[in-house]
Amino acid sequence: MRPQSIVLFERITFAAFFAGLLNGALNWGALLDRTANISAHPAILLVLSLALGFLVTASLTLWVSRRRSKVAMWIGIALFAFGLPLTVMPFLNGTAIGSPVVPALAALAQIYAYCLLFTPSAARWMGHEPEISPEIFR
Repeated sequence: MRPQSIVLFERITFAAFFAGLLNGALNWGALLDRTANISAHPAILLVLSLALGFLVTASLTLWVSRRRSKVAMWIGIALFAFGLPLTVMPFLNGTAIGSPVVPALAALAQIYAYCLLFTPSAARWMGHEPEISPEIFR
């Protein structure tokens, strides 16, 4: 059985992704305008980007939370770490679209979710070690 920290990691990661989708939906017009500068078909580019993002996020999250993949865990952490400046910098230099509230909350949620992977119960589970039963100490 999966520990609670792994279950929470999965739920929080998907919630953060869907918060990002909500933010994209709320700012769809501005995103289309900005993407029109680099593509003749901005809507197709945005939809493909979102689909690819979901595919990568879902795959890595499920490999970690269901298949105990440490490689997927570190790839997910690395992608998040490299993507975090791309989330923060537009707000610092004034080129951001929309409010910083949703991206900030999603980033904080992701940080918390990745921290959950380093709890003792998650580390034991990821290492295929047996669960420590509370009845042993009675």
